[in-house]
Amino acid sequence: MKTKHVFKYALLYVLSLVYLIFIFLPIYDGFISSLQPYSKMLSFRTSLFPDTIYFGNYISVWNHFPLSKQLMNTAIYAISVSIICISFASLSAYSLSRFNFKGRVQFLFVLLATQMISILLLVVPLKIMMIKLGLDNTYFAVILVDSAGQLTFSTWMLWAYFDTIPRDLDEAALVDGCTRLQIIRKILLPPALPGVMVTFLMVFVAEWQSFTVPILFISNREFMPATVGIYEQLGELLIRWDIVLPASFITIIPELAVGYAIQKYIVGGLTAGAVKY
Repeated sequence: MKTKHVFKYALLYVLSLVYLIFIFLPIYDGFISSLQPYSKMLSFRTSLFPDTIYFGNYISVWNHFPLSKQLMNTAIYAISVSIICISFASLSAYSLSRFNFKGRVQFLFVLLATQMISILLLVVPLKIMMIKLGLDNTYFAVILVDSAGQLTFSTWMLWAYFDTIPRDLDEAALVDGCTRLQIIRKILLPPALPGVMVTFLMVFVAEWQSFTVPILFISNREFMPATVGIYEQLGELLIRWDIVLPASFITIIPELAVGYAIQKYIVGGLTAGAVKY
């Protein structure tokens, strides 16, 4: 019986290792390729363990490609959308968690059903709307459209966390004279901080990698995010791998930094509670 369990766990570890290799090997290969001269990239003879390392691609893409501006635009979109979604989702999640109004369950499923609608079906009316409002080809066009798209997911995430917090805390706070907004800010958010941070991180990463909305609503290079800027280097006859690969890996760094920073707050939020207030 013991041998059977050992074999079971050994098989599980082997399958997990194969899966990790399958996931990370293309990333590693792309990173190694980004450290090779452009002529060697075109030959498709890059080794997994190259003899020489060439950082010229990273230096060139940072100095001669508008990556810094595009990263700034991407950060504006990601941070703005994340803040908007967390702010509005906190209010809607609180209402859905604390008030048993008629049609509440149906409303939740309607929210979920909206996630099944592709943004491509709404492009024409949204484009016309942005043009009429004078917001087309601006930061606001991408921020508003992507915020609307991410708000449903944020609401479901925060509603699930708010629903685990006892309502007795709300009632005690109301007796003490707190308003509903103060209850959300001082009573619900501290113990729900892990959920808030996870939601923020997932919205941030999704918006950082957003491509469809920016490419449809932004044609001015002044407001172009990194995803669209890198995509423009993928020509029909020539792909500038010396720009695409290093720019892609540089773009990943802010995501990893935000994830690492938020991880600390998630761990800290696990020990925070409303009783301290």
